[in-house]
Amino acid sequence: MFDYKSPEFHSYARRTLARAGIFVATIVALCAFIASSDDRLKSFLESKGADRAGRSFTIGQLHVDWNWHVPVFHLADVKLSNAPGLPDPDMVNIKAIDFSVAIWQLLRGRIEIPDLTITAPTLIFEKTDANTKNWNLPSLSKGNVATGAVVPEDRGDFPVIHHLKITDGVVTYRDHVKDLSLDLHLSGMEGNNAADKNEGFTLNGDGTLSGKDFKIESSGGSLFTLNQSSKPFPLKTFIKMGDTEINIDGAFKDPVKMEGVDATLHLKGSNLADLYDLTSIPLPLTPAYDFKGRLKKDGDVWSFAVDDGHVGKSALTGTGSYDTGRTRGLFKADFHSALLHLEDLGGFIGYAPATKGKLPSDKLFPAIPLNVTHLRASDMDVRLDADKLEAPGLPFQSMHMRFDLQNGLLRLDPLAFDIAGGTGKGTIQVDAREDTPKMDMDILLRGMNMHEFFEGSRFESLSGGRFGGRIQIAGAGASLADVLATANGRLSLLMGGGKISLLIIEAAGLDIAEAAPLLLEKDKTTNIRCGVADFTVRNGFLYSDQFVFDTNDTQLEGEAQVDLKQEVMKARMAAHPKDKSLLVARTPLTISGPLRKPSIGIDPTDLGARGAAAAVLGAVLTPLASFIPFIELGLGEDADCRAMIKDVKGRYDGNIPSPAASTVPAMRPKE
Repeated sequence: MFDYKSPEFHSYARRTLARAGIFVATIVALCAFIASSDDRLKSFLESKGADRAGRSFTIGQLHVDWNWHVPVFHLADVKLSNAPGLPDPDMVNIKAIDFSVAIWQLLRGRIEIPDLTITAPTLIFEKTDANTKNWNLPSLSKGNVATGAVVPEDRGDFPVIHHLKITDGVVTYRDHVKDLSLDLHLSGMEGNNAADKNEGFTLNGDGTLSGKDFKIESSGGSLFTLNQSSKPFPLKTFIKMGDTEINIDGAFKDPVKMEGVDATLHLKGSNLADLYDLTSIPLPLTPAYDFKGRLKKDGDVWSFAVDDGHVGKSALTGTGSYDTGRTRGLFKADFHSALLHLEDLGGFIGYAPATKGKLPSDKLFPAIPLNVTHLRASDMDVRLDADKLEAPGLPFQSMHMRFDLQNGLLRLDPLAFDIAGGTGKGTIQVDAREDTPKMDMDILLRGMNMHEFFEGSRFESLSGGRFGGRIQIAGAGASLADVLATANGRLSLLMGGGKISLLIIEAAGLDIAEAAPLLLEKDKTTNIRCGVADFTVRNGFLYSDQFVFDTNDTQLEGEAQVDLKQEVMKARMAAHPKDKSLLVARTPLTISGPLRKPSIGIDPTDLGARGAAAAVLGAVLTPLASFIPFIELGLGEDADCRAMIKDVKGRYDGNIPSPAASTVPAMRPKE
């Protein structure tokens, strides 16, 4: 006995009535078909198709080979017009559709198609803006009417296709919002409704995606599996786009709705940024990469786990997800690296991947423009933790950062790293919501150990002490080079206490008498009282407000200017010893030229004056008198370290100066 009030009975009743309706409709349709000519049936289908699509729908020729068991239909030149204003006249253009229908299965409420062959279909999908797509048809915009028809809730109600064949197909997709285009030639797709796994379907195609060669090969289970809701659908897919290769091998719990994916994933290529064309995820430029792991999908969310990954020389593991159900996709991930090479992160600041270990440009600052369109396409929340950071020439130890991208606003917050036994913490923000991006950087350095900067040299054990500083700048431009060329702000390094090789100090002043013995014997150290290097950054020009290094032996004082746009510098440093020394040429040191390879020398004007004086004295007096100009009387004094450091800290008021109309002050004249 049925419980007439139970949900099961109501569900059964609905299905029974639906099948009865199909039965009656089928009988009526058969009678109409028998009584009609092919031309009348063609006109009827064209009229119904146009009403459903809201566009012109035409069939060049229709012929039906009638029989009571399996009638065969032939349709030629089937066309559905394109949306108004688009260049292509037709959205759908099919040379021929041939199919048969099992009549008696229709009477049982079951759609069964023994054979379906589609010859030379051309499909064009075009998205002109966020809300305008040419596949938005009136029949597909009324709730879930069309969705329910195309993707039934019960896979058992999905049409049974015994044999499907598609040949010489062309699929074109254009997304003007994301600047993507796909032209795919579908050389063949064939599937059989057989329980034998060897009778599954295959698909092959090639073409271009955003100007890159594109190829797809796919194979899976039989079409019979589509009607078995309890059985996953096996699927293998290989996609190649340029240098990017994707291998997926697994199963779909529901392939009709593209849900319940559980597969192995192997992804590799020459540059992670190329994945944007497939995913709309704004990844950075990188060296070659290779990821192995698993891929899953639940609803609109794809999830992945990378068990074995490499980018350049860096090893990576991690998990993440990509939610495609939002207006802008959301990519979330947590990556971990036991050993991360800094050069593999160059793409995050606009460097192109290195070729054979060499940067492709002689410039220090990367000039590759930031793609603001990519940054606006999707949102990101990505964390990267590196236990060890390998950076040749720099004493980095580790790094931890979070990339938070929301609606075109990217923040590296927090950004933390261990360097030279100290720490660096801060934030970097890139605003790509406007066509000319703006960047703000504020990084605080604490407790760095000087001896780690001399690691591997003879001065490693003869230098020490902690120092720190702050970098606070803002600028605007499409690349890091453009940002720095317009930058404003401040850069400072401060040190109080420590020790340093006396040889370095003496050599800075060209003290022959004291430096020469140190070269022949064991080097000695001198105590550091303080060091201050404080720079103002204005309109892409960096110049020193204070540049002092004070030791018990010598006070080094200088000034420097750096043109960040032209990437050139000029600096001058004078040594003022605090002891008496014979045979000293206290001529200022100069540093000038390109930032990547500056030249170090001595001030020729000052040295020339001393040499001329020595020559005159040597001629008039005795040979001994010619050494008098090179005798230093030790007039250097201790710097007021406390006052200098306090003064620098007071200049950071949290506000980065706006661009100034006036020119940057010229370097101070020599004293």
